[in-house]
Amino acid sequence: MFKVGQLIVYGNRGIYRVDKVGIPEIEWLKPQTEYYTLLPVFKEDKIYIPVDTSVYMRPVMSKDEMIGLMKGLYAPNGFDTAESRNPRSQEAIYKSEIESHDVKRILGLIGVLWEKRRSFDQKGKRLSQIDEKYLTIAENIFYEEVAVVFDVTLDEAPDIVKRVILE
Repeated sequence: MFKVGQLIVYGNRGIYRVDKVGIPEIEWLKPQTEYYTLLPVFKEDKIYIPVDTSVYMRPVMSKDEMIGLMKGLYAPNGFDTAESRNPRSQEAIYKSEIESHDVKRILGLIGVLWEKRRSFDQKGKRLSQIDEKYLTIAENIFYEEVAVVFDVTLDEAPDIVKRVILE
């Protein structure tokens, strides 16, 4: 169970702060059910999630954990970055990586797509719309957590990642 004030990753929606834990007095919620009241760190919103939800949630990682993951960004990835790859199957792979909620897999996807972009740039080509879409999704998910862990803005998060990787 998460504690009030704790920062958590909620699905692929981003970083949230646990504002309350308890039975809210809201008519449309299930009565006598405990809920987390979650406030997003980077958006305006408030959500109520049953404490026993099946939605993926985890505490925000520590700075040391994050640095270790970023240092291993180009670790084994198993992705095929070939240009001839079927776009539908490539999209299914990317979607699976995102929906895994596994930070290592999401970072692996980012690393592969960065490498693919670098390779394509050298050939005067651009990433496909599918590649760009999933790179943006993966980066947004990861950059929110980087910003919270390093106490920087979302705009500063990409520079933190690059600095840590290049150290």
